[in-house]
Amino acid sequence: MDSSTESFHHHKKTLHSKRSSEEDNDPLSTDDGGSSLPIPTISRSAKPPFQSKPSSRARHQLASSMLSDDGTDSQTYDGDIESSVTAAAGSHPFNRTLHPTLHHSSSASTLTSQIDDVLPSSKSAALAPDEPMPTAEATSTFNPAALTPEHIQTFIREAIEGQSSRSYKINQPPLDRPVRVFADGVYDLFHFGHALQLRQAKLSFPSVYLLAGVNSDEDVITHKARCVMTQAERCEAVRHCRWVDEVIPNSPWVLDQAFIDKWNIDYVAHDEVPYVSGSHDDVYAFVKAQGKFIPTRRTPGVSTSELLERIVSGYRKRDFDGKLEKMGHAELKAEGSDFDDKR
Repeated sequence: MDSSTESFHHHKKTLHSKRSSEEDNDPLSTDDGGSSLPIPTISRSAKPPFQSKPSSRARHQLASSMLSDDGTDSQTYDGDIESSVTAAAGSHPFNRTLHPTLHHSSSASTLTSQIDDVLPSSKSAALAPDEPMPTAEATSTFNPAALTPEHIQTFIREAIEGQSSRSYKINQPPLDRPVRVFADGVYDLFHFGHALQLRQAKLSFPSVYLLAGVNSDEDVITHKARCVMTQAERCEAVRHCRWVDEVIPNSPWVLDQAFIDKWNIDYVAHDEVPYVSGSHDDVYAFVKAQGKFIPTRRTPGVSTSELLERIVSGYRKRDFDGKLEKMGHAELKAEGSDFDDKR
């Protein structure tokens, strides 16, 4: 057994739990007293090591184009990503059995990426330990649990091993501790697309300590548009996501070395489409150049922008007039206003 394999097996034995090991080993204190919002450790019963199972896989025709900038609510989006990929034998130590007892559900992915991939068939989809089953309606509509932890980790492993379609390289992960992954966003009107982004980031390696950065109100107004929710509300929404270990408020719009060092970040997880903002051709170019960027994919069909469109459209159709009247705000009704589409 070579040294890399030995390190990996040691890593698997000590770092496989969903929350407890990461939080026992992690959150770093900061020298400058910078505040963050750690998520309390929740004690869970021990589970057997993950076991991958052979599965038949259906080809997935990737969407021809990505969502707009508002897709996922970080600088680049309103919150829609999930990750997956081809499964193939490789030399990296992650190319082993990765995951505990998995619960099965049907699968039909709606995820998008720039890189062709193989997705699980309806018989092979599985959930992470302690992850609730999606409802039958959610599964048949958009299937939020289409990708198993193994598929997510295979995607990341193959990205690290290198693919000709990517211009940037990715560093090898640490094997002697939880991998510190950072995912940032605006996270306005927090929805399941945001949660799927964070799920992917959390499951990208066998053991991950997930830092979720939330952009400030001022940065969002300057670089994007005014939020519906305040930063305090957005941080609290993110804090309650099951995948998040720690919330970092006032996360910078463009990451720099000082921030990476302060939080000891191994990787930044985000959609890999270059995001132009101000003078930056890609706000993630810095971490990509450092080998600290891991790619993710979006979940089409949900975004903060799309939810806002539904609300505004419904308002103009008087869909909410009855509720507004019951709330004692008849003066806000669309009926008879300049926004009444039924006039």
